[in-house]
Amino acid sequence: MIKNHLFAAYASCTLLWCSMATDLAAQELSQTGKQLTFRKAEIPIEGEYIDAVFYTDSLSQELRPKIIIRKESVDFMTRAGALQHRVVTRTGRYATIAVNGKFIGFYHPRRFVVYKDTGELLWQDAPPEEGSEDVPERGYRISSQGNVCILLRRKGSIIFHNQHGAVLAEHAITDGMSRTLEGEWSSDGQYFVVSATITGMYRDNRLFLFDARGAKLWEKSMDNRWAVEREFSPQLRWLLLMYWDFDVRKSGIAILAVQDGSIAHDLSQIDLFNPAISSDGKYFLARGSYVKGQPGQKAALFDIQTGIKRFEIFLPKRILDYVIFSDERVIYVLHDSEIVKLDMSGAVISNFAFERQEGSEDILRIHRGSTADRVLIRTSKSLLYMNVSE
Repeated sequence: MIKNHLFAAYASCTLLWCSMATDLAAQELSQTGKQLTFRKAEIPIEGEYIDAVFYTDSLSQELRPKIIIRKESVDFMTRAGALQHRVVTRTGRYATIAVNGKFIGFYHPRRFVVYKDTGELLWQDAPPEEGSEDVPERGYRISSQGNVCILLRRKGSIIFHNQHGAVLAEHAITDGMSRTLEGEWSSDGQYFVVSATITGMYRDNRLFLFDARGAKLWEKSMDNRWAVEREFSPQLRWLLLMYWDFDVRKSGIAILAVQDGSIAHDLSQIDLFNPAISSDGKYFLARGSYVKGQPGQKAALFDIQTGIKRFEIFLPKRILDYVIFSDERVIYVLHDSEIVKLDMSGAVISNFAFERQEGSEDILRIHRGSTADRVLIRTSKSLLYMNVSE
């Protein structure tokens, strides 16, 4: 799935959402040989909010928020739905949450704070005073283990902390300021990948891989290629790198071995973006660029092991999200009021239309808890739960 939405990372609510079957408005759509059931569940959150993390207690058969992220606060809730602790902050929209939803960090006046999902304050980092150039230059990345890597872009270095704030390791990545310094944790928090431009003119770009405690495992030169996106495969065998090639001025995707950084395949000049890896780590789907005012968008599926393109199709609507279940040979592609079901050859099996949701282009996403038979679609104030049954 495309990972530019926080809810796509919250596998912690899978059990609850997949088990909801009561008090839902049902609408049925038909397809050849099977019946698709549409269900809509309202999310019990009062007032406007940006994002949320949910409890996984499936016994209650209810969707209960654990953390609610608002424009000017972060609210920690009890299982009964009562407010347990509120932290007032004007930067809630920039909150950083671990993939498993167990840890959250955000700016509180003149400091960055790290909390557990229970509302317990773990530690805080005090960057230079607000207004100095250093404040926006600090990036915080929280792992599912609670470790934090701070990207110090002004200094061109990174610092690893454990979940209690103790420094584990520090590394100088560049000789000085690097606005290109970026990094991502693997889903289990076992690895952290860093990309940065080492010297000027974007001619010396490098990748670094670190373990959970900040020990450097390898370093690799990418020369004139600048890393745009980094994505680990579910089994942590592969690292997908979407890059921009400054020589030919086109994008490409490289498939690297996590173990040593060697390039298994280099798909250059393909102009595809947002690679999403299948649940078994065998394939990835990417989309072409979208031009506003023009209909449709390209999508292509690749075999990660061989680098061979399995198909390339053009869909007549803008693509918002997609997910691949290659074991069941099913792909779902989400538009703003429709989800398209494909097989592994790119052929359309069925189209399922639903009512267009408010602000769908910014909010509408396929949740990571989805399966080949149960598709969970996150909207601004509700959950569309689509169940395919015989």
